[in-house]
Formats: sequence, structure tokens, C-alpha cells
Amino acid sequence: METGRLQFSLAWKDYKRRRRWFFGAWLGGFVVVASLAALLNRMSLGDLAFWVLGPLWLVAFVIAGLRLEFFRCPRCHRHFFCARWYYNLFARRCVHCGLPKWSDTDNEGILR
Repeated sequence: METGRLQFSLAWKDYKRRRRWFFGAWLGGFVVVASLAALLNRMSLGDLAFWVLGPLWLVAFVIAGLRLEFFRCPRCHRHFFCARWYYNLFARRCVHCGLPKWSDTDNEGILR
């Protein structure tokens, strides 16, 4: 495997990891907070879960979301999903150089 393909492969693995952390923080955090709130509610400490675990979940979600949003393009090394005044987390191509998501070569989707 040549160096460029390896670099792209590692970048997309990083993107997958960031995406898993985002959805884990979002959905998994909700399950954990709801479960612990139900458990603490049985011990008459229901408000504790809301005031302690809720903000922790929010911070984890925001950090995971920012890490996902600021993923760098393997080709141009700029933020894949956002430019100065524009961002699109559903973008299928880099908003700067047009590299298609999941591309393993440098010569696909070059904007002219």
C-alpha cells in the first residue's frame, strides 16, 4: 500500500472514531443519565442526576461534536466540514478541495 493511500486510510479511521465518540456521547450518554436518574430517584436523589450528570453529559457531547466538526481533510488538511462562515456536517465532499468522503486516492473530485 502506498504512502498516500495509507495516510487517507488512517484519516478515515480517525473520522470513524470521532463519529463513534459523537454518537456514543449523544445516545449512550442519554441512556446512562436516564438509567442513573431512575436509580437515584428510587433512593430519593433524583435531582442529583439532573444537576450533576446532565451537565457532564452536555460537556461530553459538545466536545465530541466539536472534534467531529473539526475533522481535517486528508488531502488539503483544512476542516472537512466547515469553512469560515459555512459548515455542513452532512457534506459528502470536503468544502474546500472537493475530496469525496471515504476516498482513498488524492486525485478524486478535484475542484477546478
